Amino acid sequence: MTTREVAAHARRLVAEEIRRRGGRVVDYRVGQRTELRAHTRTGRVLELRVLSRRAGDWQTNIRNGDLTATTDDRYWLLVDLTQPTPGFYIVPEDWMVHDIRREHDEYLARHGGRRARTMDSLHHRIQTGRVREWRERWDLIS
Repeated sequence: MTTREVAAHARRLVAEEIRRRGGRVVDYRVGQRTELRAHTRTGRVLELRVLSRRAGDWQTNIRNGDLTATTDDRYWLLVDLTQPTPGFYIVPEDWMVHDIRREHDEYLARHGGRRARTMDSLHHRIQTGRVREWRERWDLIS
């Protein structure tokens, strides 16, 4: 599967789980990215950014640590496809944005205020240990 196909598969898995829990889901575009809008069984409308991984860590961009317009109705769903049964980490966007910024600042501090290898890179990895507390937290978006 291509990266794009894996991302679409992860969005389908999230949508299926939300529907199983009584909600409705539609895709919508944000620039080049496809996100999900979920209408929960309790009447909440949520915007969901879905990241997936088949190995290693989830990959994102340090610019996501600079988001200032986070709201209580936005979540990141990190889909773990490294095992036969997918795992889901349901993370409030505000928490994720602050975590990316904190982790990147700490990384820069360890390397004299700049990246260790590729100075212009915007790459950022999200390791499982950082989001462990959010595993299967479907209660947050029910």
